[in-house]
Amino acid sequence: MALPPRRRHGTARPLVTASARWTTRGRSTPSALSRAEAGARCPPTLSPATWAYLARHIERAFIRQGTRESLRRAVRRATAEMQAHGIVASGVCRLLERAVAGHPACARFDRMLIMTGEPYSRTLIASMQAWALADRPVRPDRLSD
Repeated sequence: MALPPRRRHGTARPLVTASARWTTRGRSTPSALSRAEAGARCPPTLSPATWAYLARHIERAFIRQGTRESLRRAVRRATAEMQAHGIVASGVCRLLERAVAGHPACARFDRMLIMTGEPYSRTLIASMQAWALADRPVRPDRLSD
């Protein structure tokens, strides 16, 4: 039986992070959407680049902590693009919910919050929808009299 080569004293052992162990071949993050997958799931109201940008930040929100500001920027970008296409507030909210609930990271990394007892994905969707409606004036669904 051959023994593994001995490390020299004082050399550092390579650090392998948890996300590196979960990665699939050819992808840099555990469940990152390839450009083709992102384009196939992309709604007609968003460009594939914005959809992939939003998906990347949603995945980071499930995997890491402290990503709220970057996710908020992604939501602002997607909301602005949808407003340019004339999408109403309910359409923006539905699309953000679809983006989170349909993301592969949601199925893999969603967790139950101890304090509230609800899934993290629900909290994430509520935050994203609040940012979309508060940051930019979205057209109302019905015109008021």
